[in-house]
Amino acid sequence: MAANFSLKARMYVLLLVNSLIPLLLLWLFITFFVFKAHERQLDMMINAEVEKTGADIVHLMDNMKIISQQIISDPSFRQRLRDSLEWDRAAMRLINEQIAVFETSNPNVSNITFFLRERDNASGGLVKINNSSLAQGSPPEDTPLFSWQNELKYYGPHRTLSVAGDYPVISLVRSIPFLNPFEVYLYIESGYKLLNLKPADLLNALNTVFVLTRPDAGMVYASDADFFRRFGGEGQALPQAAEYRVYARNSGDWRFLAYVPQAAFSRETFHISFGLFFIVILAVSLSLIISGFIWQSVRHPLAVFEKNLKTVTLNADWANIHMIKVKEFDDNFEYFKRLKGRIVELLDEVRDKERSKVELEIKLLMYKTNPHFIHNTLNTLKWYSATQGSHEMEHFISSMNRLLMYNMEKNGETTLQSELDSIGDYIDLQKLKYEITYTRRVDAPLTVLQSKSPRFILYPLVENAIVHGLQGKGSIDLAVALAENGNISVKVIDSGDSLSADAIERIMRDIHSDSGKGIGLRYVYRILETIFPGESSFTISRSQNRTICEIQMPFHMGEVYANSGF
Repeated sequence: MAANFSLKARMYVLLLVNSLIPLLLLWLFITFFVFKAHERQLDMMINAEVEKTGADIVHLMDNMKIISQQIISDPSFRQRLRDSLEWDRAAMRLINEQIAVFETSNPNVSNITFFLRERDNASGGLVKINNSSLAQGSPPEDTPLFSWQNELKYYGPHRTLSVAGDYPVISLVRSIPFLNPFEVYLYIESGYKLLNLKPADLLNALNTVFVLTRPDAGMVYASDADFFRRFGGEGQALPQAAEYRVYARNSGDWRFLAYVPQAAFSRETFHISFGLFFIVILAVSLSLIISGFIWQSVRHPLAVFEKNLKTVTLNADWANIHMIKVKEFDDNFEYFKRLKGRIVELLDEVRDKERSKVELEIKLLMYKTNPHFIHNTLNTLKWYSATQGSHEMEHFISSMNRLLMYNMEKNGETTLQSELDSIGDYIDLQKLKYEITYTRRVDAPLTVLQSKSPRFILYPLVENAIVHGLQGKGSIDLAVALAENGNISVKVIDSGDSLSADAIERIMRDIHSDSGKGIGLRYVYRILETIFPGESSFTISRSQNRTICEIQMPFHMGEVYANSGF
Protein backbone atom coordinates (compact mmCIF):
# COMPACT_ATOMS: atom_id res chain seq x y z
CA MET A 1 0.00 0.00 0.00
CA ALA A 2 1.43 3.37 -1.03
CA ALA A 3 2.36 5.73 1.79
CA ASN A 4 0.26 8.86 2.24
CA PHE A 5 2.42 11.97 2.38
CA SER A 6 1.16 15.17 3.92
CA LEU A 7 0.85 18.31 1.85
CA LYS A 8 3.56 19.85 4.02
CA ALA A 9 6.02 17.06 3.17
CA ARG A 10 5.14 17.25 -0.51
CA MET A 11 5.60 21.01 -0.55
CA TYR A 12 9.02 20.65 1.08
CA VAL A 13 10.06 18.05 -1.49
CA LEU A 14 8.67 19.98 -4.46
CA LEU A 15 10.24 23.26 -3.39
CA LEU A 16 13.57 21.55 -2.80
CA VAL A 17 13.47 19.75 -6.15
CA ASN A 18 12.27 22.88 -7.90
CA SER A 19 15.19 24.79 -6.43
CA LEU A 20 17.95 22.26 -6.94
CA ILE A 21 17.29 20.47 -10.23
CA PRO A 22 17.05 23.53 -12.56
CA LEU A 23 20.16 25.07 -11.02
CA LEU A 24 22.11 21.83 -11.15
CA LEU A 25 21.06 21.23 -14.76
CA LEU A 26 21.98 24.81 -15.59
CA TRP A 27 25.36 24.35 -13.89
CA LEU A 28 26.04 21.14 -15.80
CA PHE A 29 24.94 22.73 -19.08
CA ILE A 30 26.98 25.92 -18.62
CA THR A 31 29.99 24.06 -17.23
CA PHE A 32 30.05 21.68 -20.18
CA PHE A 33 29.81 24.39 -22.82
CA VAL A 34 32.08 26.86 -21.01
CA PHE A 35 34.58 24.06 -20.48
CA LYS A 36 34.49 23.21 -24.19
CA ALA A 37 34.60 26.87 -25.22
CA HIS A 38 37.56 27.57 -22.93
CA GLU A 39 39.29 24.47 -24.21
CA ARG A 40 38.78 25.62 -27.80
CA GLN A 41 40.00 29.11 -26.88
CA LEU A 42 43.16 27.71 -25.32
CA ASP A 43 43.72 25.57 -28.41
CA MET A 44 43.28 28.61 -30.66
CA MET A 45 45.63 30.76 -28.56
CA ILE A 46 48.33 28.10 -28.46
CA ASN A 47 47.98 27.40 -32.18
CA ALA A 48 48.18 31.14 -32.88
CA GLU A 49 51.32 31.48 -30.76
CA VAL A 50 52.92 28.48 -32.46
CA GLU A 51 51.98 29.81 -35.88
CA LYS A 52 53.33 33.29 -35.05
CA THR A 53 56.63 32.03 -33.64
CA GLY A 54 57.09 29.62 -36.55
CA ALA A 55 56.35 32.43 -39.01
CA ASP A 56 58.89 34.66 -37.20
CA ILE A 57 61.54 31.97 -37.60
CA VAL A 58 60.74 31.62 -41.32
CA HIS A 59 60.85 35.41 -41.68
CA LEU A 60 64.25 35.64 -39.99
CA MET A 61 65.62 32.81 -42.13
CA ASP A 62 64.33 34.45 -45.31
CA ASN A 63 65.87 37.79 -44.34
CA MET A 64 69.26 36.20 -43.68
CA LYS A 65 69.03 34.31 -46.96
CA ILE A 66 68.19 37.51 -48.91
CA ILE A 67 71.06 39.46 -47.28
CA SER A 68 73.50 36.63 -48.07
CA GLN A 69 72.33 36.55 -51.69
CA GLN A 70 72.72 40.32 -51.99
CA ILE A 71 76.27 40.12 -50.64
CA ILE A 72 77.32 37.15 -52.77
CA SER A 73 75.78 38.49 -55.98
CA ASP A 74 77.32 42.00 -55.68
CA PRO A 75 80.43 42.07 -57.99
CA SER A 76 81.94 45.13 -56.30
CA PHE A 77 81.53 43.51 -52.90
CA ARG A 78 83.19 40.30 -54.12
CA GLN A 79 86.10 42.35 -55.51
CA ARG A 80 86.56 44.21 -52.20
CA LEU A 81 86.43 40.85 -50.44
CA ARG A 82 89.26 39.56 -52.69
CA ASP A 83 91.27 42.67 -52.01
CA SER A 84 90.71 42.32 -48.27
CA LEU A 85 92.14 38.82 -48.40
CA GLU A 86 95.40 40.49 -49.44
CA TRP A 87 95.03 42.68 -46.36
CA ASP A 88 94.07 45.73 -48.33
CA ARG A 89 93.04 48.08 -45.55
CA ALA A 90 90.96 50.28 -47.84
CA ALA A 91 88.97 47.30 -49.15
CA MET A 92 88.44 46.01 -45.62
CA ARG A 93 87.23 49.42 -44.49
CA LEU A 94 84.76 49.54 -47.38
CA ILE A 95 83.51 46.03 -46.51
CA ASN A 96 82.92 47.07 -42.89
CA GLU A 97 81.06 50.18 -44.02
CA GLN A 98 78.86 48.23 -46.43
CA ILE A 99 78.09 45.57 -43.81
CA ALA A 100 77.18 48.36 -41.37
CA VAL A 101 74.73 49.67 -43.98
CA PHE A 102 73.19 46.18 -44.34
CA GLU A 103 72.79 45.78 -40.57
CA THR A 104 71.44 49.30 -40.06
CA SER A 105 68.88 49.08 -42.86
CA ASN A 106 67.71 45.60 -41.86
CA PRO A 107 67.21 45.06 -38.10
CA ASN A 108 66.33 41.41 -38.75
CA VAL A 109 70.04 40.52 -39.19
CA SER A 110 73.21 41.30 -37.23
CA ASN A 111 76.85 40.25 -36.76
CA ILE A 112 77.52 39.75 -40.49
CA THR A 113 81.00 38.22 -40.43
CA PHE A 114 83.39 36.67 -42.97
CA PHE A 115 85.67 33.84 -41.85
CA LEU A 116 88.80 32.76 -43.74
CA ARG A 117 90.85 29.55 -43.90
CA GLU A 118 93.41 28.36 -46.45
CA ARG A 119 92.25 25.33 -48.40
CA ASP A 120 95.60 23.57 -48.00
CA ASN A 121 95.48 24.02 -44.24
CA ALA A 122 92.38 22.07 -43.29
CA SER A 123 93.43 21.83 -39.67
CA GLY A 124 93.87 25.57 -39.34
CA GLY A 125 91.31 27.64 -37.55
CA LEU A 126 88.96 30.18 -39.07
CA VAL A 127 89.96 33.80 -38.96
CA LYS A 128 87.63 36.78 -38.99
CA ILE A 129 88.12 39.09 -41.95
CA ASN A 130 85.89 42.04 -41.09
CA ASN A 131 85.13 43.79 -37.83
CA SER A 132 82.12 42.52 -35.87
CA SER A 133 81.11 41.96 -32.27
CA LEU A 134 81.67 38.22 -32.62
CA ALA A 135 84.35 36.68 -30.49
CA GLN A 136 87.31 35.37 -32.39
CA GLY A 137 86.50 31.80 -33.38
CA SER A 138 84.40 29.91 -35.86
CA PRO A 139 80.73 29.57 -36.75
CA PRO A 140 78.75 27.38 -34.31
CA GLU A 141 79.39 24.05 -36.01
CA ASP A 142 79.01 22.25 -32.69
CA THR A 143 75.43 23.56 -32.47
CA PRO A 144 72.74 21.23 -33.93
CA LEU A 145 72.07 21.90 -37.59
CA PHE A 146 68.62 23.42 -37.81
CA SER A 147 68.04 23.47 -41.60
CA TRP A 148 70.12 22.75 -44.69
CA GLN A 149 69.08 24.39 -47.97
CA ASN A 150 71.68 23.60 -50.64
CA GLU A 151 74.78 25.66 -49.70
CA LEU A 152 72.90 27.41 -46.85
CA LYS A 153 73.17 25.98 -43.34
CA TYR A 154 71.03 27.28 -40.48
CA TYR A 155 72.07 26.63 -36.89
CA GLY A 156 70.25 27.12 -33.67
CA PRO A 157 68.48 28.39 -31.91
CA HIS A 158 71.62 29.03 -29.88
CA ARG A 159 73.13 31.77 -27.78
CA THR A 160 74.68 34.60 -29.81
CA LEU A 161 78.41 34.52 -30.48
CA SER A 162 78.52 38.26 -29.89
CA VAL A 163 80.42 39.54 -26.87
CA ALA A 164 77.98 42.45 -26.66
CA GLY A 165 75.01 40.48 -25.33
CA ASP A 166 73.43 37.17 -24.47
CA TYR A 167 70.24 36.30 -26.33
CA PRO A 168 68.92 33.47 -28.57
CA VAL A 169 69.57 33.65 -32.31
CA ILE A 170 69.36 31.61 -35.48
CA SER A 171 72.51 31.80 -37.57
CA LEU A 172 73.29 31.22 -41.23
CA VAL A 173 76.60 29.89 -42.55
CA ARG A 174 77.28 30.01 -46.27
CA SER A 175 80.50 29.17 -48.10
CA ILE A 176 81.86 31.47 -50.82
CA PRO A 177 83.40 29.10 -53.41
CA PHE A 178 84.94 31.63 -55.84
CA LEU A 179 87.74 33.00 -53.63
CA ASN A 180 90.52 30.44 -54.23
CA PRO A 181 92.88 29.51 -52.73
CA PHE A 182 90.95 30.31 -49.55
CA GLU A 183 87.84 28.88 -47.91
CA VAL A 184 85.66 31.86 -47.04
CA TYR A 185 82.45 31.56 -45.03
CA LEU A 186 79.72 34.13 -44.56
CA TYR A 187 78.16 34.10 -41.08
CA ILE A 188 74.91 35.97 -40.30
CA GLU A 189 72.87 36.02 -37.08
CA SER A 190 69.22 36.95 -36.67
CA GLY A 191 68.64 40.48 -35.44
CA TYR A 192 69.20 41.70 -31.92
CA LYS A 193 66.73 39.94 -29.60
CA LEU A 194 64.25 39.38 -32.46
CA LEU A 195 63.97 35.63 -31.90
CA ASN A 196 61.36 35.29 -29.14
CA LEU A 197 61.24 31.66 -28.01
CA LYS A 198 59.88 32.45 -24.58
CA PRO A 199 56.21 31.41 -24.11
CA ALA A 200 53.60 34.10 -23.58
CA ASP A 201 52.19 34.62 -20.08
CA LEU A 202 49.34 32.14 -20.53
CA LEU A 203 51.55 29.53 -22.19
CA ASN A 204 54.21 30.08 -19.54
CA ALA A 205 51.56 29.44 -16.86
CA LEU A 206 50.78 26.18 -18.67
CA ASN A 207 54.50 25.21 -18.56
CA THR A 208 54.61 25.17 -22.35
CA VAL A 209 57.84 24.00 -23.98
CA PHE A 210 58.81 25.16 -27.51
CA VAL A 211 60.65 22.53 -29.55
CA LEU A 212 62.40 22.48 -32.94
CA THR A 213 62.92 19.14 -34.70
CA ARG A 214 64.41 17.78 -37.90
CA PRO A 215 63.32 14.44 -39.39
CA ASP A 216 66.91 13.17 -39.61
CA ALA A 217 68.21 14.59 -36.33
CA GLY A 218 65.27 14.54 -33.94
CA MET A 219 65.02 17.37 -31.43
CA VAL A 220 67.55 20.14 -32.06
CA TYR A 221 66.20 22.70 -29.59
CA ALA A 222 63.88 22.92 -26.58
CA SER A 223 63.07 26.06 -24.61
CA ASP A 224 63.32 24.00 -21.40
CA ALA A 225 66.74 22.49 -20.68
CA ASP A 226 65.31 19.63 -18.58
CA PHE A 227 62.89 18.75 -21.38
CA PHE A 228 65.80 18.66 -23.85
CA ARG A 229 67.83 16.40 -21.54
CA ARG A 230 64.89 13.99 -21.25
CA PHE A 231 63.84 13.80 -24.89
CA GLY A 232 66.58 15.53 -26.93
CA GLY A 233 69.33 13.93 -28.97
CA GLU A 234 69.43 11.91 -32.15
CA GLY A 235 67.24 8.80 -32.04
CA GLN A 236 65.47 9.87 -28.85
CA ALA A 237 61.69 9.35 -28.87
CA LEU A 238 59.52 12.42 -28.36
CA PRO A 239 56.95 12.42 -25.53
CA GLN A 240 53.58 10.78 -26.12
CA ALA A 241 50.27 12.60 -26.53
CA ALA A 242 48.96 11.04 -23.31
CA GLU A 243 51.38 13.22 -21.34
CA TYR A 244 51.37 16.37 -23.49
CA ARG A 245 49.08 18.22 -25.87
CA VAL A 246 51.15 18.85 -29.00
CA TYR A 247 50.75 21.79 -31.39
CA ALA A 248 52.92 21.80 -34.54
CA ARG A 249 53.87 23.97 -37.49
CA ASN A 250 55.63 22.29 -40.43
CA SER A 251 58.02 24.27 -42.59
CA GLY A 252 60.17 22.42 -45.10
CA ASP A 253 62.80 20.26 -43.43
CA TRP A 254 61.99 21.33 -39.86
CA ARG A 255 59.03 21.46 -37.47
CA PHE A 256 58.18 23.90 -34.72
CA LEU A 257 56.16 22.36 -31.86
CA ALA A 258 54.65 23.43 -28.55
CA TYR A 259 54.28 20.81 -25.81
CA VAL A 260 51.64 21.65 -23.17
CA PRO A 261 51.40 19.23 -20.22
CA GLN A 262 47.97 17.64 -20.08
CA ALA A 263 47.79 18.18 -16.33
CA ALA A 264 48.43 21.94 -16.66
CA PHE A 265 45.92 22.22 -19.52
CA SER A 266 43.21 20.39 -17.55
CA ARG A 267 43.94 22.41 -14.40
CA GLU A 268 43.40 25.66 -16.32
CA THR A 269 40.03 24.54 -17.67
CA PHE A 270 38.83 23.03 -14.37
CA HIS A 271 39.32 26.36 -12.61
CA ILE A 272 36.28 27.67 -14.49
CA SER A 273 34.20 24.64 -13.54
CA PHE A 274 34.95 25.10 -9.84
CA GLY A 275 34.13 28.80 -10.04
CA LEU A 276 30.76 28.03 -11.60
CA PHE A 277 30.14 25.38 -8.93
CA PHE A 278 30.50 27.91 -6.11
CA ILE A 279 28.16 30.28 -7.92
CA VAL A 280 25.58 27.47 -8.16
CA ILE A 281 25.95 26.72 -4.42
CA LEU A 282 25.25 30.37 -3.66
CA ALA A 283 22.24 30.37 -5.99
CA VAL A 284 20.89 27.17 -4.40
CA SER A 285 21.20 28.70 -0.92
CA LEU A 286 19.29 31.79 -1.98
CA SER A 287 16.68 29.60 -3.69
CA LEU A 288 16.15 27.57 -0.50
CA ILE A 289 15.70 30.74 1.54
CA ILE A 290 13.12 32.04 -0.95
CA SER A 291 11.40 28.61 -0.93
CA GLY A 292 11.10 28.87 2.88
CA PHE A 293 9.34 32.23 2.56
CA ILE A 294 7.02 30.75 -0.07
CA TRP A 295 6.14 27.85 2.22
CA GLN A 296 5.35 30.17 5.12
CA SER A 297 3.04 32.23 2.91
CA VAL A 298 1.16 29.04 1.96
CA ARG A 299 1.20 27.20 5.31
CA HIS A 300 -1.03 29.60 7.28
CA PRO A 301 -3.88 29.69 4.71
CA LEU A 302 -3.68 25.89 4.49
CA ALA A 303 -3.99 25.55 8.27
CA VAL A 304 -7.14 27.73 8.31
CA PHE A 305 -8.47 25.86 5.29
CA GLU A 306 -7.98 22.53 7.10
CA LYS A 307 -9.75 23.83 10.23
CA ASN A 308 -12.72 25.03 8.17
CA LEU A 309 -12.98 21.64 6.45
CA LYS A 310 -13.09 19.88 9.82
CA THR A 311 -15.82 22.25 10.97
CA VAL A 312 -17.95 21.61 7.87
CA THR A 313 -17.32 17.84 8.09
CA LEU A 314 -18.30 17.53 11.75
CA ASN A 315 -21.27 19.85 12.20
CA ALA A 316 -21.77 21.80 8.93
CA ASP A 317 -21.97 25.01 10.93
CA TRP A 318 -21.20 27.63 8.34
CA ALA A 319 -21.26 30.33 11.02
CA ASN A 320 -17.98 29.03 12.45
CA ILE A 321 -16.15 29.29 9.14
CA HIS A 322 -13.20 31.70 9.36
CA MET A 323 -12.27 33.89 6.43
CA ILE A 324 -8.81 33.02 5.19
CA LYS A 325 -8.40 36.35 3.40
CA VAL A 326 -6.99 34.57 0.39
CA LYS A 327 -9.32 34.98 -2.56
CA GLU A 328 -8.91 31.45 -3.94
CA PHE A 329 -9.65 29.76 -0.59
CA ASP A 330 -12.58 32.02 0.25
CA ASP A 331 -14.09 31.42 -3.19
CA ASN A 332 -13.82 27.66 -2.61
CA PHE A 333 -15.97 27.83 0.49
CA GLU A 334 -18.53 29.78 -1.46
CA TYR A 335 -18.49 26.91 -3.93
CA PHE A 336 -19.16 24.50 -1.06
CA LYS A 337 -22.42 26.26 -0.33
CA ARG A 338 -23.46 25.97 -3.93
CA LEU A 339 -22.30 22.37 -4.00
CA LYS A 340 -24.74 21.34 -1.31
CA GLY A 341 -27.71 22.60 -3.31
CA ARG A 342 -26.29 21.10 -6.49
CA ILE A 343 -25.99 17.66 -4.85
CA VAL A 344 -29.70 17.68 -4.06
CA GLU A 345 -30.47 18.56 -7.68
CA LEU A 346 -28.21 15.79 -8.92
CA LEU A 347 -29.93 13.21 -6.74
CA ASP A 348 -33.24 14.14 -8.36
CA GLU A 349 -31.65 13.96 -11.81
CA VAL A 350 -30.26 10.49 -11.04
CA ARG A 351 -33.75 9.20 -10.19
CA ASP A 352 -35.13 10.66 -13.42
CA LYS A 353 -32.30 9.15 -15.45
CA GLU A 354 -32.87 5.74 -13.93
CA ARG A 355 -36.44 5.82 -15.22
CA SER A 356 -35.26 7.03 -18.63
CA LYS A 357 -32.62 4.29 -18.71
CA VAL A 358 -35.24 1.58 -18.38
CA GLU A 359 -37.23 3.07 -21.25
CA LEU A 360 -34.09 3.38 -23.40
CA GLU A 361 -33.15 -0.27 -22.81
CA ILE A 362 -36.58 -1.31 -24.02
CA LYS A 363 -36.23 0.80 -27.19
CA LEU A 364 -32.72 -0.54 -27.80
CA LEU A 365 -33.97 -4.10 -27.50
CA MET A 366 -36.67 -3.36 -30.06
CA TYR A 367 -34.06 -1.71 -32.37
CA LYS A 368 -31.96 -4.87 -32.25
CA THR A 369 -34.97 -7.13 -32.67
CA ASN A 370 -36.32 -5.47 -35.88
CA PRO A 371 -33.19 -6.08 -38.09
CA HIS A 372 -32.94 -9.58 -36.70
CA PHE A 373 -36.60 -10.14 -37.58
CA ILE A 374 -36.03 -8.88 -41.14
CA HIS A 375 -32.92 -11.09 -41.45
CA ASN A 376 -34.90 -14.15 -40.29
CA THR A 377 -37.77 -13.33 -42.65
CA LEU A 378 -35.38 -13.11 -45.65
CA ASN A 379 -33.77 -16.39 -44.59
CA THR A 380 -37.25 -17.96 -44.58
CA LEU A 381 -37.88 -16.63 -48.13
CA LYS A 382 -34.50 -17.97 -49.19
CA TRP A 383 -35.36 -21.40 -47.77
CA TYR A 384 -38.74 -21.35 -49.49
CA SER A 385 -37.20 -20.42 -52.86
CA ALA A 386 -34.71 -23.27 -52.48
CA THR A 387 -37.46 -25.80 -51.75
CA GLN A 388 -39.43 -24.57 -54.77
CA GLY A 389 -36.39 -24.89 -57.03
CA SER A 390 -36.17 -21.14 -57.74
CA HIS A 391 -32.38 -20.90 -57.48
CA GLU A 392 -32.22 -17.49 -59.14
CA MET A 393 -34.63 -16.04 -56.58
CA GLU A 394 -32.63 -17.76 -53.82
CA HIS A 395 -29.46 -16.07 -55.13
CA PHE A 396 -31.02 -12.60 -55.25
CA ILE A 397 -32.55 -12.94 -51.76
CA SER A 398 -29.11 -13.95 -50.40
CA SER A 399 -27.56 -10.91 -52.10
CA MET A 400 -30.24 -8.63 -50.69
CA ASN A 401 -29.81 -10.09 -47.20
CA ARG A 402 -26.03 -9.54 -47.23
CA LEU A 403 -26.44 -6.05 -48.66
CA LEU A 404 -29.02 -5.19 -46.01
CA MET A 405 -26.82 -6.40 -43.13
CA TYR A 406 -23.79 -4.56 -44.57
CA ASN A 407 -25.89 -1.39 -44.90
CA MET A 408 -27.12 -1.58 -41.29
CA GLU A 409 -23.65 -1.76 -39.74
CA LYS A 410 -22.94 1.46 -37.85
CA ASN A 411 -19.16 1.55 -38.24
CA GLY A 412 -18.24 4.09 -40.92
CA GLU A 413 -15.16 2.12 -41.94
CA THR A 414 -14.76 -1.35 -43.40
CA THR A 415 -12.19 -3.21 -45.48
CA LEU A 416 -11.70 -3.06 -49.23
CA GLN A 417 -12.61 -6.76 -49.44
CA SER A 418 -15.96 -6.13 -47.69
CA GLU A 419 -16.68 -3.12 -49.91
CA LEU A 420 -15.99 -5.16 -53.08
CA ASP A 421 -18.18 -8.05 -51.85
CA SER A 422 -21.01 -5.62 -51.11
CA ILE A 423 -20.68 -4.05 -54.58
CA GLY A 424 -20.99 -7.56 -56.07
CA ASP A 425 -24.25 -8.10 -54.16
CA TYR A 426 -25.49 -4.68 -55.27
CA ILE A 427 -24.80 -5.41 -58.95
CA ASP A 428 -26.51 -8.83 -58.63
CA LEU A 429 -29.68 -7.02 -57.52
CA GLN A 430 -29.35 -4.47 -60.37
CA LYS A 431 -29.27 -7.32 -62.88
CA LEU A 432 -32.98 -7.86 -62.12
CA LYS A 433 -33.65 -4.56 -63.87
CA TYR A 434 -30.68 -3.94 -66.20
CA GLU A 435 -28.81 -5.96 -68.81
CA ILE A 436 -25.32 -5.61 -67.38
CA THR A 437 -22.28 -7.82 -66.90
CA TYR A 438 -19.75 -7.41 -64.14
CA THR A 439 -16.12 -8.49 -63.73
CA ARG A 440 -13.71 -7.90 -60.87
CA ARG A 441 -9.94 -8.04 -61.33
CA VAL A 442 -7.38 -7.81 -58.52
CA ASP A 443 -3.79 -7.24 -59.70
CA ALA A 444 -2.30 -6.83 -56.22
CA PRO A 445 -1.38 -8.99 -53.20
CA LEU A 446 -4.43 -10.30 -51.37
CA THR A 447 -3.36 -8.47 -48.20
CA VAL A 448 -4.23 -5.23 -50.01
CA LEU A 449 -7.89 -6.24 -49.80
CA GLN A 450 -7.67 -6.08 -45.99
CA SER A 451 -6.82 -2.37 -46.12
CA LYS A 452 -9.12 0.09 -44.36
CA SER A 453 -11.76 1.61 -46.65
CA PRO A 454 -14.65 4.05 -46.16
CA ARG A 455 -18.03 2.35 -46.26
CA PHE A 456 -20.12 2.89 -49.47
CA ILE A 457 -17.19 4.64 -51.22
CA LEU A 458 -17.75 2.62 -54.44
CA TYR A 459 -21.57 2.73 -54.56
CA PRO A 460 -21.88 6.21 -56.18
CA LEU A 461 -19.30 5.26 -58.82
CA VAL A 462 -21.04 1.98 -59.73
CA GLU A 463 -24.48 3.56 -59.71
CA ASN A 464 -23.34 6.40 -62.01
CA ALA A 465 -21.75 3.84 -64.33
CA ILE A 466 -24.99 1.79 -64.55
CA VAL A 467 -27.50 4.64 -64.83
CA HIS A 468 -25.58 7.36 -66.71
CA GLY A 469 -22.68 5.54 -68.37
CA LEU A 470 -24.34 2.32 -69.57
CA GLN A 471 -27.90 3.63 -69.41
CA GLY A 472 -28.92 0.16 -68.20
CA LYS A 473 -27.04 -1.94 -70.74
CA GLY A 474 -23.35 -2.92 -71.00
CA SER A 475 -20.42 -4.09 -68.91
CA ILE A 476 -18.76 -2.84 -65.76
CA ASP A 477 -15.19 -3.73 -64.84
CA LEU A 478 -13.82 -3.15 -61.37
CA ALA A 479 -9.98 -3.26 -61.23
CA VAL A 480 -7.85 -3.20 -58.07
CA ALA A 481 -4.08 -2.63 -58.34
CA LEU A 482 -1.15 -0.87 -56.71
CA ALA A 483 -0.30 2.55 -58.17
CA GLU A 484 3.29 3.69 -58.78
CA ASN A 485 3.19 5.88 -55.67
CA GLY A 486 2.32 2.85 -53.49
CA ASN A 487 -1.38 3.74 -53.03
CA ILE A 488 -4.22 1.34 -53.71
CA SER A 489 -5.93 2.09 -57.04
CA VAL A 490 -9.57 1.10 -57.55
CA LYS A 491 -11.02 1.75 -61.01
CA VAL A 492 -14.68 1.52 -62.09
CA ILE A 493 -14.72 1.17 -65.90
CA ASP A 494 -17.95 1.13 -67.94
CA SER A 495 -18.42 0.33 -71.63
CA GLY A 496 -20.84 3.16 -72.29
CA ASP A 497 -20.10 6.19 -74.42
CA SER A 498 -17.03 7.85 -72.93
CA LEU A 499 -17.41 11.36 -71.57
CA SER A 500 -15.97 14.31 -73.45
CA ALA A 501 -13.13 16.35 -71.99
CA ASP A 502 -15.53 19.26 -71.34
CA ALA A 503 -17.96 16.98 -69.54
CA ILE A 504 -15.18 15.56 -67.34
CA GLU A 505 -13.96 19.06 -66.52
CA ARG A 506 -17.52 20.16 -65.62
CA ILE A 507 -18.06 17.11 -63.38
CA MET A 508 -14.74 17.63 -61.56
CA ARG A 509 -15.58 21.32 -61.07
CA ASP A 510 -18.95 20.37 -59.52
CA ILE A 511 -17.24 17.82 -57.27
CA HIS A 512 -14.89 20.46 -55.81
CA SER A 513 -17.70 23.00 -55.25
CA ASP A 514 -20.36 23.08 -52.53
CA SER A 515 -23.21 23.28 -55.02
CA GLY A 516 -24.12 21.86 -58.39
CA LYS A 517 -24.84 18.36 -59.58
CA GLY A 518 -22.98 15.19 -58.73
CA ILE A 519 -23.95 14.73 -55.08
CA GLY A 520 -22.76 11.10 -55.05
CA LEU A 521 -19.39 11.87 -56.63
CA ARG A 522 -18.96 14.87 -54.32
CA TYR A 523 -19.61 12.49 -51.40
CA VAL A 524 -16.80 10.21 -52.64
CA TYR A 525 -14.35 13.12 -52.94
CA ARG A 526 -15.21 14.59 -49.51
CA ILE A 527 -15.01 11.22 -47.71
CA LEU A 528 -11.57 10.52 -49.18
CA GLU A 529 -10.30 13.97 -48.19
CA THR A 530 -11.72 13.58 -44.68
CA ILE A 531 -10.38 10.09 -43.91
CA PHE A 532 -7.11 10.28 -45.91
CA PRO A 533 -6.22 14.00 -46.08
CA GLY A 534 -3.45 14.63 -48.58
CA GLU A 535 -3.01 10.87 -49.22
CA SER A 536 -5.90 10.11 -51.59
CA SER A 537 -7.16 11.20 -55.00
CA PHE A 538 -10.25 10.92 -57.21
CA THR A 539 -10.06 11.27 -61.00
CA ILE A 540 -12.26 10.70 -64.06
CA SER A 541 -10.74 9.93 -67.44
CA ARG A 542 -11.57 8.25 -70.75
CA SER A 543 -9.69 5.61 -72.70
CA GLN A 544 -10.68 3.57 -75.78
CA ASN A 545 -14.30 4.79 -75.66
CA ARG A 546 -14.62 3.79 -72.00
CA THR A 547 -15.13 5.99 -68.95
CA ILE A 548 -12.78 5.36 -66.00
CA CYS A 549 -13.48 6.59 -62.48
CA GLU A 550 -10.43 5.98 -60.28
CA ILE A 551 -9.90 6.48 -56.57
CA GLN A 552 -6.53 6.09 -54.83
CA MET A 553 -6.10 5.68 -51.10
CA PRO A 554 -3.22 4.57 -48.85
CA PHE A 555 -2.82 1.08 -47.48
CA HIS A 556 -4.06 0.98 -43.86
CA MET A 557 -4.91 -2.18 -41.95
CA GLY A 558 -8.32 -1.73 -40.41
CA GLU A 559 -10.88 -4.08 -38.92
CA VAL A 560 -11.32 -7.15 -41.08
CA TYR A 561 -14.90 -7.58 -42.26
CA ALA A 562 -15.83 -11.26 -42.31
CA ASN A 563 -18.27 -11.96 -45.12
CA SER A 564 -20.31 -14.74 -43.58
CA GLY A 565 -22.44 -15.45 -46.63
CA PHE A 566 -26.07 -16.49 -46.62
